[in-house]
Amino acid sequence: MKAFRRFLFIVGLLLVAAVDIAIYWNFHLYRNAVRSQALNADKIAELERADRIIPFNELVRFELGQARFGLAMDELENAEVRDAALDAGLRDFASSLRLNPASARVQFQYAQALLYQSYFAPSAKIRVYEEYKKAARLTGHRAPIYFEVGKILFSQWADLDEADRTFTLDLLKTVLEQPEKTKLATIFQIWDLSVRDYGVMEKILPANVDTCRQYAQFLGEKGLALEERHRILAKTEGLDFEKAKREAELGNRAFQFFQFGDAFNRFQSCLGILKGILFYQDLVEERTVDPAEYQNQLKATYLTMAKCRLEGGRPFEDVLPFLRSYIELEDQVAALGDLEAFLKERGIIGDSLAAGSKDNKLSAFPILLAFKQSRFRDVIQVGVEMQRGVMVVPDASRADYAMILELVADSYQKLDFIYESNEYYAKALDQEPDDLAAILKLRKNRERLNEEAAVRELDSRIAGLLTPGETAPNERPADKGRSFVKMMKLDGSKLTLDIAVRSIKDGQIPLLAVVWNDRVVWEGFVQAGTVRIEVSSKLDMNNLTLIPVNVPVSISIISWELRKKT
Repeated sequence: MKAFRRFLFIVGLLLVAAVDIAIYWNFHLYRNAVRSQALNADKIAELERADRIIPFNELVRFELGQARFGLAMDELENAEVRDAALDAGLRDFASSLRLNPASARVQFQYAQALLYQSYFAPSAKIRVYEEYKKAARLTGHRAPIYFEVGKILFSQWADLDEADRTFTLDLLKTVLEQPEKTKLATIFQIWDLSVRDYGVMEKILPANVDTCRQYAQFLGEKGLALEERHRILAKTEGLDFEKAKREAELGNRAFQFFQFGDAFNRFQSCLGILKGILFYQDLVEERTVDPAEYQNQLKATYLTMAKCRLEGGRPFEDVLPFLRSYIELEDQVAALGDLEAFLKERGIIGDSLAAGSKDNKLSAFPILLAFKQSRFRDVIQVGVEMQRGVMVVPDASRADYAMILELVADSYQKLDFIYESNEYYAKALDQEPDDLAAILKLRKNRERLNEEAAVRELDSRIAGLLTPGETAPNERPADKGRSFVKMMKLDGSKLTLDIAVRSIKDGQIPLLAVVWNDRVVWEGFVQAGTVRIEVSSKLDMNNLTLIPVNVPVSISIISWELRKKT
């Protein structure tokens, strides 16, 4: 009995050893085949040996399917070998799936092989899309296979039924919720080649600023549906505006908790977003940003940034740029009164107006604030007091002193005291001879008084200050997507702009966006080489920005002429 037990023990050891050897040899052959650079036929022979040793290794069956699929691709012109290899490969994939039904990789390759087989046997195509859908369901949303399934189904859009199309749209929408530039570019290319339906893209495009902008850029570069591009950009700017409002809301919360540095940063971010809105909605009949709400948000942003700086202990000189930007936009007397009360409470400005007491930069602001509140007589009183004394104006504050004199002249003009107004305009111009605004207002007064010689003299001065009616940037190149900026000093008239451009790449018609004073006024394909646009200028400096969308261009001539006043 003891000898029999010993015999059984030895047999058991031998069986375990045999199994171990079989497993090792199976895995050894499998690894050799996977790592090998040999031909697919040689890999198949190696893997078949491994499969004969252990016929239930899912990895071996999968690699056999891969090798046979590769052999079929190598023998595309040999129908007999190709079809036999595809059939055998499909059996191997199916066998691997029976051993491990949860393998997304095997399921995907099985679907791939079915798709290729369907090219040679169209009747087999019935099963293909369901197999791809199974592969997608077996993997996570961020897995490469999930995206690959979406790409393949999207490329087969014309052959998909309604249920498959719905599945594909849901899949791609999920993928695009976490956008990557390379993935987006791939989907856009597939859409262009296989779908070209703007409604489909609308369904999968997330409410994401970067994604929408990349899609709009793609449409522009491909020269597709300019109106659709404008609509997408208008939608994007609507999303931008919502983001700006969220930043402002967070800034207000921080301000309420006396976190003035964080609040300022939030509003600075808000301001950057607002400044980036070019109002593409003006080019389409769709309003995504309410102009009045935009204006109010811009005003509130400047004002709160100023308050953040003041409450944070910054000197008034650092705050002035924000306050002046706010006052330039604000036309509500009550709001300006609230600002004045805020500044008085903190001892920043006094109860009375005065000029030249210490610093014209500081004293000019409360005078400007009074003028914006239509307190013209108070501003005139400043001018009267200035005449009573002798003032020495340092060069550093000359511009601010001139501004005070101009505000006094403006106040006289508002009350229709033309001669007194002229006197102060002249004094302001003594300080700042190139102040275009003061010259234009003085000219208006001289014209009212029928002083023709003075008007002609002022016209000559104005002409010397304005940007010439034609400029040649000497064929200056502007790269695709890069802005070409031209600053133009103008008198507030209505203009007709002519812009001559040509594509640096032969055979491609340039798509050009024209932005005037931070607002898009035209975008289109420059068929004839020249763009003619009618715009209204603002007094002093105007900003003309040209943005080539699809190809680099060369800008040869920019000219303008006054439009007849109506």
